Amino acid sequence: MALSIRRSGGLAPLRVVIHGPPGAGKTSLAARIPGVLFITTPDEDGLGDHSVQVQDVESWWGLLDVVEALIRGEGGPTLRTVVIDTISTMERRLQADLCRQAGVQTIEEVGGGYGRGATMVGEQMTHLCSRLEAMRRACAVNVVLLCHSEGKTFRDPAGAEYDQWQLNVGKKARAAIEAWADIIGCAHEVVETGRRQEARRVKSSRRELVLGGSAAFVVKTRLQLPPAVPLGWEHLTRALEAAGRPWDGHRAAQPPQQGQGMGRLAAVLRARLDALRATGYADLMEAEPRRLAVMGALAPVIGAPPGADAPGLVEALPLERLAALLVEAGVLAAPPDGGEE
Repeated sequence: MALSIRRSGGLAPLRVVIHGPPGAGKTSLAARIPGVLFITTPDEDGLGDHSVQVQDVESWWGLLDVVEALIRGEGGPTLRTVVIDTISTMERRLQADLCRQAGVQTIEEVGGGYGRGATMVGEQMTHLCSRLEAMRRACAVNVVLLCHSEGKTFRDPAGAEYDQWQLNVGKKARAAIEAWADIIGCAHEVVETGRRQEARRVKSSRRELVLGGSAAFVVKTRLQLPPAVPLGWEHLTRALEAAGRPWDGHRAAQPPQQGQGMGRLAAVLRARLDALRATGYADLMEAEPRRLAVMGALAPVIGAPPGADAPGLVEALPLERLAALLVEAGVLAAPPDGGEE
């Protein structure tokens, strides 16, 4: 077996989940992100007066279609962040779609019961996360999932039970989202009251984005972030910069282009791919087995599942990025400036 060893590390686009009760300020925070595209349903109205790019979807399958279109580069060069508002609503649309397909009334009845409906929802959420990963890598965009919260009792196997703000999605869908995210924050309103006889009077309140330090919230971070910051885009970005991970740091960290040589190599690759598309990729399958094998090796880099078809892989990345990966894999030669393949 030939090993395929790669070097880890380097800045990559962020995967962020922000949850909280309705009206907590999740959408307002995300609407301040530069270069953002909101994927939402027509009945979500949290944007209010914020002017941002919006793509409406009516169903779960519509959401997947939009993600695939973005992977193909249809979001345009100015796209920097994709926000799904909210993943809770999208999960409810998925449940409705599955119930409609199965001709039943509730998700518990899908597949004949015994939890099969919840399993199907969890599988679909895992699939969405894998496609968001492909989009994140192909388009170099940060991904933000907004989610409603619900208060639930957490039964700690090693201790006592306690109440906790959790993501308002099914258990198996929640596990997929929590495993995928780099950062999970909870938008929370901190209320201060008086003491003794004034205990029921609210003295002040403030909104925070909780990032750690409390078991009362489902939170997570792979960075050195403070336990909480004031709820606002500017406060979150300052915390990320202090942790050495600016929001768009992955863009600044991109290696410099290899001059005109890499551009000419991308042009050669573009012409070759145009010819392959015209034949339905038959030449790629039959006449270029080595290239096909390399495409399979690149699947983890692109974020595609193992065994993914080569046409899907060649369509998943911008040509300049694909050309650079093929050069790194030794399939294409890196020409000097002004050179050819």
